[in-house]
Amino acid sequence: MKFNSRHLIASFAATALLLASCNSAKSSSDSNINGWSLRGANPGAYQSGIDKSVTHSSTASAFISSKIQDSSKWSTLMQEVKSSPFKGKRVRFSAWVKTENAAEWSGLWMRVDKGQRSIAFDNMLDRPIKGTTEWKQYEVVLDVDTSSTDIAFGLLLIGTGKTWIDNVKIETVNNDVPVTCAIYSVKRCMSNLSFEKISPDNTPLGWGGTMKNEGYKITSDRSVFHDSLTSACLENDEHTGKPIDGFGTITGGMDPGSFLGKRVRMSGWIKTENVTGWAGLWMRVDGQNEGEVLAFDNMYANNRSITGTTDWKKYDVVLDVPKEASNINFGALLTGNGKIWFDEVTFEVVGNDVPSTSTFTSKGESASNGKEKSNGAPRTQTIYDSVINTNFEN
Repeated sequence: MKFNSRHLIASFAATALLLASCNSAKSSSDSNINGWSLRGANPGAYQSGIDKSVTHSSTASAFISSKIQDSSKWSTLMQEVKSSPFKGKRVRFSAWVKTENAAEWSGLWMRVDKGQRSIAFDNMLDRPIKGTTEWKQYEVVLDVDTSSTDIAFGLLLIGTGKTWIDNVKIETVNNDVPVTCAIYSVKRCMSNLSFEKISPDNTPLGWGGTMKNEGYKITSDRSVFHDSLTSACLENDEHTGKPIDGFGTITGGMDPGSFLGKRVRMSGWIKTENVTGWAGLWMRVDGQNEGEVLAFDNMYANNRSITGTTDWKKYDVVLDVPKEASNINFGALLTGNGKIWFDEVTFEVVGNDVPSTSTFTSKGESASNGKEKSNGAPRTQTIYDSVINTNFEN
């Protein structure tokens, strides 16, 4: 699949940032590797197996390879274990990975589930492995909540190519090892909607973000703001040589609380400089089931996106928050090169005379892009008590 900025924003940054391996069930195929399952959008497009000629430090590795030249497919080799031994702890999934002609993206991923819902997840979206690479150790680190039930993890390949995995390890680590999670606790940042609280690393306190490539960064800007003392700045330095089809987001979230059953308007002030792609606000309302999107808008549809250089202007997104909603994520986004400033976010309940701007139906279809693809995996048939066959030698 060609990952242009519009598709990525709708599919990743805006619809879960990533629950990319968590929503609607996909086709699956049993692998011939003990303890591991092959999952994917089309099991006939990929194959997996044991490779005794290409290894890191054991006598065998496992691989995923594309069988047809179709860049719109994806696959993952995965395993699922009970979370009992890891509850209340920080867990690191690490493995050695090698790639050959990985056209789009390969990487490790891990997901912490609470029943049918995902509560923590990372799939290396912001640090993908591409092209042909030698053996290198990668890792994903997540906190395992005490309410969790199981942990899923594995290796993914999106598009054509081949990728190997070896020396898998799941271990607890101290809290000084930072998490790489793409899903954060939802009860955050409502107290810092003017971005005046700043973290020690000069980023907005309580806010997160997701990057398609490393050219993007988020900072707190004390010199450019609308009507407060600080703004949040998101930029991609065009001199880094990074491709302009990437994206970055400033991401907040909250429990829907008093907004349940009501129509909600999110407003925010945005200023832009030399935006070559597009920018805008985004908001997403999540349901109770994993990966379930109830409403979504990122200002792409209906010619509402922001481009070029613009002065401060107030924009808004209006969504219905059903009574079954579990979470609201929101923020600002930037695709391509350029720079945006984001300030003074507000939320208010509005009447039905104010039209909804949602571009996402209850069936999970985007009005601007058609049915979205999800690059990940459903659950396996077997959940093990502990990790097995980590070196692929049986």
